[in-house]
Amino acid sequence: MRIAPVLFACAASLALASCAANRVDLTESGAVDVRIDDGARSPVKYVNVYLDAEDDGTVIRGKIFGTRAPFFPRYGKHVHVVVMSPDGQVIADERPRIMWQTRSKFRSATGRFTVRLEDALPSGAVVDVVYHEGFHRNAAG
Repeated sequence: MRIAPVLFACAASLALASCAANRVDLTESGAVDVRIDDGARSPVKYVNVYLDAEDDGTVIRGKIFGTRAPFFPRYGKHVHVVVMSPDGQVIADERPRIMWQTRSKFRSATGRFTVRLEDALPSGAVVDVVYHEGFHRNAAG
């Protein structure tokens, strides 16, 4: 009866591969440029932009590492994602919800964010990602 687990593992890997095949990574192909404010010092890492072939939408995903979160990991911390066309017009201005994960109140927190856009981005578009540690005047949540 060892065949059943092997067949299940093969079916699961095939399903995951078919889901990944429906996405086109726009950052690796060079069609979209990603700029992260503060560069290497920013806690925002691994921002990827994908074209979802099923619904012709765009998905922007990123991870946040190394932010101190002793008691209130979510209080005031937020991300701004601004998408601009090649000619400089703003296509989208989003403030996605960050899904925080903490293992201990004395360790740093990690977070993930996702932005979904209904349309495909034009070639040469720029995605600006800015992380803020607290509230400021222009932040709406």
